[in-house]
Amino acid sequence: MSNTGAGNLSEIDIHSISSLHEAYSEASECELTQEQFLTLLTFYPALLVVAADGEIDKEERVYVKHIARFMANSYGESRNYQESPLEVQFCKGLFFLYEQEYAWKTAFLQVLHDYLQEIPLLKENIAEVMLMFADSSEYISEDESEVIKYVATHLEIDVALFELG
Repeated sequence: MSNTGAGNLSEIDIHSISSLHEAYSEASECELTQEQFLTLLTFYPALLVVAADGEIDKEERVYVKHIARFMANSYGESRNYQESPLEVQFCKGLFFLYEQEYAWKTAFLQVLHDYLQEIPLLKENIAEVMLMFADSSEYISEDESEVIKYVATHLEIDVALFELG
């Protein structure tokens, strides 16, 4: 993971979706509306689960592309096995966040936490998506379980929603 394109996060008001969106858009060169950025923000925990072991291998790259497709499909951007322009932007954004995790993780989780205080019903959806991607392999690994617990605690999601042994 490199630090190019990280931007100067110390100057970002991390409690503001619009400020985070603006800083992220500039640093990532990703073209998302604020509404699309909110979708990226709510799927961010799934990316953390996919990359729980610290790297995204070939199989996990496919999962990241699936996350991007789910996000694009929520806007009716389905192209029968062809990537839509929005899916490409989401994929680009997710890989940027993976490469820059250390620079953006705190800000993304803090803004997502604050957003979930306004819309708590999203917590269950976030839990389900994290579990779906963790369980896409044969079992939920210890690394994935730790990431899920960390994110759930940070976002104040009831850990009982997860069947993590």
